[in-house]
Amino acid sequence: MLRPHLRPNFRSLANNTFTHTRSITRLPLKRNALTGRIRTIYTYPSRPASLGARIWFRPDGTPRSKLKGIAIATLFGAALYSTWTTLLLLEDLAYENALMAALIHIQRVDYELFPGGRAHDFSTELNADGSDDVDGLADPRVAVEYFASLCEYMQVEEGLPQDALETFFDNVVSVVKDANAAQLQYDPAASAEDVPLPARIHVLVRTAARAVHKILAKGRTHDPVELAAAIIIVLDTALLAVLAVMEEAREEMHIEGEEAEAEAGRALREKMRSLREQLETREKERDGSRDEEKGKGKGTGGAEKFEVLG
Repeated sequence: MLRPHLRPNFRSLANNTFTHTRSITRLPLKRNALTGRIRTIYTYPSRPASLGARIWFRPDGTPRSKLKGIAIATLFGAALYSTWTTLLLLEDLAYENALMAALIHIQRVDYELFPGGRAHDFSTELNADGSDDVDGLADPRVAVEYFASLCEYMQVEEGLPQDALETFFDNVVSVVKDANAAQLQYDPAASAEDVPLPARIHVLVRTAARAVHKILAKGRTHDPVELAAAIIIVLDTALLAVLAVMEEAREEMHIEGEEAEAEAGRALREKMRSLREQLETREKERDGSRDEEKGKGKGTGGAEKFEVLG
């Protein structure tokens, strides 16, 4: 039993609890009690809407880092240059691949006419029977058909219509197949106007076929790409000359399929001009690189120039 004077009453307990709680929740108010950290805020004008402003400033108007900009520009320039050089390399590879495909076709056709593959001196060499028909192209029709087979690579590599060359050379054959001996006589001293058209065509295609064989026989140690380019220039020159003769023949005699031949001739002419420009550009680039190597002492001189016609 607690003594009466020691027994706590409700009032004393309530007063003690209130006094204790008030002492805990009471906060001292000092001068620096509510002061926080002072922050510095920089204000920039809003970014203009121009492209230059987008490059030099962020969306909030703060200037961009110049070092990061230089690094990004360097990486972008390197990627652009790498892409450009890769495209040039692919273009060169496609060009060389087309020339190699043409060279393979022309070699196959030439080997059918000259199985031995040796060089022939067409100016002095004779057959066993004493004739000068060493190449077997004394017949104008055979010569035109052989020349047409040499030019077949253009149907694939130059994108000509499949029947364009066939139509054109069928009309060429129609000009020379019925020619008499007088029309096939060729006088080198005579002017071009005085030489009959069949004789001019025969000389053009036969000379081109012989020139192609000479290049193949002498160019075994040369770069195949340069070899193919030289042969295509020969065929290009001869084909353009045959086109010019056929335009004259159309005026002098009736040719079956005149409209088709004219259309094929125009397509061939445009392709030949484009091909010649491309080959000349490539040849100038190669000559320039050879001159640079020769000037630096890295080369042994320019490559041998092939005989074009004759």
